[in-house]
Amino acid sequence: MNQSERIRQIQFLLKEKGTLSIRELCEHLKISEATARRDIIRLAENDPSITRFHGGMAWENTSGNLEYKFERKLHVNRELKKRIASATLEYIKDDESLLLDSGTTCLYIAEQLYKKKSLRVVSLDIKIAEELAKYEKIESMIVGGTVRTGFYTIGESFAEEMLTQIHVDKAIMSADAVDIESGITNYSIFEVGVKRNIFKVSDYLILVADHTKFGNVSLYKISDLKRFNLIVTTKELGQSYIDAIRKLNISLVLA
Repeated sequence: MNQSERIRQIQFLLKEKGTLSIRELCEHLKISEATARRDIIRLAENDPSITRFHGGMAWENTSGNLEYKFERKLHVNRELKKRIASATLEYIKDDESLLLDSGTTCLYIAEQLYKKKSLRVVSLDIKIAEELAKYEKIESMIVGGTVRTGFYTIGESFAEEMLTQIHVDKAIMSADAVDIESGITNYSIFEVGVKRNIFKVSDYLILVADHTKFGNVSLYKISDLKRFNLIVTTKELGQSYIDAIRKLNISLVLA
């Protein structure tokens, strides 16, 4: 991993946690203390919201408001996610069983599922389960497990075990990063096991990710791209990615 990629990973981790120690950076990125210190210095020099302290660094929210992780993500690329949600709805049939991954893109999909006559939906996210509970025509179930603080997602071993007890017609998966060569990767290890199990319990896999997720590689691999039947993304996706996806014989929708 080169320095530019490390810097991107550090920025995400720092805004997720608020503070990062050198030790945490070394564990997350598998780098030496000397490398971690150099990266911290570079970040602090170029970003006034980052403050160095002995043994690490801190990020200050310059808006002056407390930042809730889920609420922040909810408004990032909101219109892109809504376009994806509307397009994905066309590939969900009445009376199907469906698994919805965690994340805000999947939440926007959940908000539109009331348009179907009836569905059985399994969710991996407290916020999505709360949304589905509003609709009488949707029979919903939430997978049990550990809840990730600030994100409302459910993961780790108990959730992984529970997933082995179900089977669905279709699963819709979100992604932190998408790359043709590296596949689907995740920033946090928390959801990795659950996401990998999704492939085992579904007949048809749909990936939903806006174009800004493409060309990025994160820390933890989920899957190769070729395992998906359908990718729903936004029309701003570069032509090189469009061509590469079609070469993999994956159906592609540009919303």
